[in-house]
Amino acid sequence: TRGDPLANVIDGSPVLRVSADGVVARVVTVRPSDEGGSFFVNFGDGGAAGFPVPFHQGPRWTVSPDGERIALLTVTIPSPREAAFRVAVVDRYGNEIFDRAYRTSTMPIPESVVDSVISARAESTSNSQIRSAILNDLKDRIPSMYSPVDDILLGMDGRVWVSLRPGREGNSWLVLRADGEPAMRVTLPANIRLMVAGEEHIWGLETDELGVESVVRHHLEI
Repeated sequence: TRGDPLANVIDGSPVLRVSADGVVARVVTVRPSDEGGSFFVNFGDGGAAGFPVPFHQGPRWTVSPDGERIALLTVTIPSPREAAFRVAVVDRYGNEIFDRAYRTSTMPIPESVVDSVISARAESTSNSQIRSAILNDLKDRIPSMYSPVDDILLGMDGRVWVSLRPGREGNSWLVLRADGEPAMRVTLPANIRLMVAGEEHIWGLETDELGVESVVRHHLEI
């Protein structure tokens, strides 16, 4: 905004440390701009409507339970055969702990899946202008490849948990040591959402067939 010095020097969304009385202490890190994450329809009267682009993976960030570390997760897919995700972790003062890229394989999104998503999105709106824009323009905005990762979580023990693309066996997590070196993979049932990770145990929300959630704890076999 006009008069805001941060608006002219930061490309992205700054993560700020703010004191208890509302004073900005420092810019700890910056979440990169999420280019291509939204699909907008402009109306003739000057109004507009927008919604997330299906399958788009924007930057993710998370804070450790003790507030001492912040982690950023970004994805790049330079070719149909290769993808990479980057994990950057800083402390609460903005000092880099590690910043590392990890290469992985890609998987194309079937055209039938894209067409089905577009049809469902178009059918969900009663506005003819929005429906027309979805049917004619949305396909060009949808990625051709699935993102290899989905989310990131900082454990209580300093390790970093990166959620990989779900598979038939369930939800897989790549666990990184505090220095960014891969340590192990953990696979959870598809109906469990990981919430907290410790050194020997993890806690999550388990959803049963009736949609009822329960807190569950799993022991890690290290």
